[in-house]
Amino acid sequence: TLTEFLERPSTLLPAAVFTVMLLAAAIVWTLMRQTAVITEQVASQTSELREKNLTLERKETELNDANRRLLEMSHTDPLTGILNRRAFEVQLDKERERSLRTGLPFGLLLFDVDFFKGYNDRYGHVAGDEVLRRVAQIIQGEARRIDAVARYGGEEFVVLATATDSHGLLALAERIRTRIQEAGVEN
Repeated sequence: TLTEFLERPSTLLPAAVFTVMLLAAAIVWTLMRQTAVITEQVASQTSELREKNLTLERKETELNDANRRLLEMSHTDPLTGILNRRAFEVQLDKERERSLRTGLPFGLLLFDVDFFKGYNDRYGHVAGDEVLRRVAQIIQGEARRIDAVARYGGEEFVVLATATDSHGLLALAERIRTRIQEAGVEN
């Protein structure tokens, strides 16, 4: 009968249970090993990606710095360190628009270094370059930070004075003229 058969001790059952347990252990070990391998691969790839991201971030920073320097160079006169003509003209357009929008006046001063060609001929271009740098420093020092100071041509300088009426503009021009005269450049 079935009951007798089930009650009878089995010689196969312990071996079958043992085999199933071995198979289960082998499956668990294989899965754990695969998980460990995958975990190692993910960690390695994550580390590589982090390094690549850091490299990209450094290169992006370098590129941004280079772009900023290029922009600065494209707007700056290399000899005097003040704005060049192109950058000045952009500022002038902006100031015109702002003046139309706000109704605030602005002024424009133009300076030319007298007898500069003769100075260059007599003392040389290196001395002439130093004069241009000194004049630019004086003008920059007298202008307000909101004003645009530029080298417009060879020995020509301009000041774009924001929110300044004719009285303020004349006062600024006289201060600059006086300071340049006081600088006592030999000629």
